[in-house]
Amino acid sequence: MTTKFKYIRENGMDLTKSQIDLLTKIENIPCGDVLVGFADLAELRKTKGYKVVISDRMSFIEKIKAEDQAIDNLLNDLKDKNINGTITEEERAIRNSEILFRIKKELNDYLDRIKPGAFHPLLGLYCNWDFSYNSPVIYLFKENIENYAERRGKSADNIFAYVYVHEAMHAYYDSKNSEGGQVVHELEEAFAECGMLEFLTNACFHDKDLCELAIDAYDDVKGKQENGPNEYGFGLYLNESFGEKTADMMSRYREISNWITDSDDYVPDYKTKISKLSRTSLGDDGYKDKAQECFELVQKILNNQYHKPNVIVDVNPYLEPHMRKNGVTIREDAPARWKHSGKSTSIATGSSIIYSGTQEKFGSSYRQV
Repeated sequence: MTTKFKYIRENGMDLTKSQIDLLTKIENIPCGDVLVGFADLAELRKTKGYKVVISDRMSFIEKIKAEDQAIDNLLNDLKDKNINGTITEEERAIRNSEILFRIKKELNDYLDRIKPGAFHPLLGLYCNWDFSYNSPVIYLFKENIENYAERRGKSADNIFAYVYVHEAMHAYYDSKNSEGGQVVHELEEAFAECGMLEFLTNACFHDKDLCELAIDAYDDVKGKQENGPNEYGFGLYLNESFGEKTADMMSRYREISNWITDSDDYVPDYKTKISKLSRTSLGDDGYKDKAQECFELVQKILNNQYHKPNVIVDVNPYLEPHMRKNGVTIREDAPARWKHSGKSTSIATGSSIIYSGTQEKFGSSYRQV
């Protein structure tokens, strides 16, 4: 039975009939050979419980600015409590870390990428918990997708489809150990692109009408391999190098994705080499050697042993009341306080967790394309 593609319109943003039809087809295409444990994306959505929101720039910018102000207010509140001696140990841990400042930096990055004409425009976003909707959310930014399609001379319908698949890959990787809430951006985006390509290649075997979509997606990732951002373009190299083992490697990454941190074995080296890869032309003789070094590090990361980290404090419950005061819409049926789950309180609040055994390990709870 075909499940019709459902979505929420934000600020009047809507899909055309052809876009709905294509996304419905994509969501119902068999993918059990790619996504372990899920027959299709409709089952993944039902299991993970995410909503799809078609959004616009201004709505997103308003949320970002409100949350940035909420962080400033929390910092001032912690400063006052420290002065008058009422600060708790958890609050002191937050104040002594750099987490809130890192979130602010991340918010500014999104403000830059949501703008028209950005080099790497924000087309979609996966948030593993959004208090505005009291669920995980995949955002698709209609204006940016249409502008991107016009700039590249490609079908907007196809871009909506492969951006949705990319974001669904984030949901898939988040469906195993999401308690950790963190991801290593340079790994996560490579695996999201790798998974998107694998999904669409598989889709072509079930419906040849989807081959043009798969080619457009391939060309898009190939362009990122040539022009950046290279952590995305590296997804093509991963897909080609894993070959027939791609689905198994995706499944392994899913098992550990939320437990890998920036300081784990091989991760700093991988991030350094990915950065160097971005400064190497695809046509240079040394490109393949550098890409292979990155691939070998990914293999080591996947073979490493990981354990659920011990949490000292989750920043988000402390930030939530300040977001309410700054006009961030939060559903009243959402809990005001919650046990640590690595979930963000809204679209632009990263999962900010301080762990024992290290000063801090920061990872975003929202993933992007």
